Amino acid sequence: MESSIHILRREPAPGGWRFFVEIGSVNDRANYEVVLERSFAEEVTGYRFRNEDDVETFIKRSFLFLLEREPKSAILSSFNVRDIGGFFPEYAYIMKNET
Repeated sequence: MESSIHILRREPAPGGWRFFVEIGSVNDRANYEVVLERSFAEEVTGYRFRNEDDVETFIKRSFLFLLEREPKSAILSSFNVRDIGGFFPEYAYIMKNET
């Protein structure tokens, strides 16, 4: 099932960013608050982000990764992206090789 992923807002957070993300359509939406630490994102991807679009692409790829493994209703409404690897050990490997 294809889900639409929208970043509604991005804010600075200590050491990175906080994102407010919406997945779904008008009649079937889910909202998330996600923290991404710059050091973690750079470690996982193996490079420094060149611009803010790279950061948003990383967040969208992270949600696509999750949606390939579970329904949006099973995704925590608030989390640190670093924690995905605790549930899915292959996350860092896949993000490094596909981002």
